[in-house]
Amino acid sequence: MIKVEDTISRVIICFLIILFLFYGFMFVDNEPATAFAERIGANASEVDREHLLLFANLGWVYITFAIAFAACLLAPIEQSTIFFRMMLVGSFITAIRNILIYIGDNGGDNPVPMIASIVVFILINVLYNRAGMRIGTTF
Repeated sequence: MIKVEDTISRVIICFLIILFLFYGFMFVDNEPATAFAERIGANASEVDREHLLLFANLGWVYITFAIAFAACLLAPIEQSTIFFRMMLVGSFITAIRNILIYIGDNGGDNPVPMIASIVVFILINVLYNRAGMRIGTTF
């Protein structure tokens, strides 16, 4: 049933599914989202309804990506090329953005979001390379 033939790629995709589901379900609920915001440096009084809605929307995006990665396990790798390219570009932009936020004036003391985004970018890049999706490579 699983179409991805490379064992390491399957392990990376499964790890990303677990990671995205964890963050997705954490952000959808109000209490864990508030605790996450407090942990990265916001006061509990600053986290209002709009912030919680933003976290919930981000959580649903993470859950959607986890479902898409599960679909990539079931489809041949050639049919998942566009999704992997989009995730590679998106994770690169997110990693650069988190690096710039962390080294900025109000970056905070917690480097975990920056490190997590860099790890996701590296894993998707490894997956992209292992699947032979680089220009000039064949399947």
